[in-house]
Amino acid sequence: MSNPVAGPKPRKNLLPLHGFLSIALLTVQFLLGVGTTLFFEFPEAGSRWAAASGGWAGAHVIAGTLLLLLAIWVVVLAFRSKAGVWKVASIVGLVGIVAAWLFGYSFVEKDNDVVSYLMTCSMGLAYLAYGYGLWKGENSPS
Repeated sequence: MSNPVAGPKPRKNLLPLHGFLSIALLTVQFLLGVGTTLFFEFPEAGSRWAAASGGWAGAHVIAGTLLLLLAIWVVVLAFRSKAGVWKVASIVGLVGIVAAWLFGYSFVEKDNDVVSYLMTCSMGLAYLAYGYGLWKGENSPS
């Protein structure tokens, strides 16, 4: 006879899913950045932030902010699950995304190609971090 009042099912570890979502959103962010570069031009005068609030640039800003929130959540999940590889991967990913976000902010202010390049390099760091977490993480999908 089975016990009808069984305890809750163990929750599946969400780190691989969130690592994949981070990589997917980083890809969307990259494509939005390319679209912004190709199809958007900041005005020479006036509010650059007002210009960046819509279209390609606005979507790029929103995706970057969502990435920042997701990166913080992945760090929380990594520390809650005590997954060593994911702790490191999530912190490095967060550092990359924070740096990219700050370089993006600076880019809107200055429209400097070097800052744009540094934004992309920081995004690459986050890609590598989440990829490493998926590859070597204790809870990686088999």
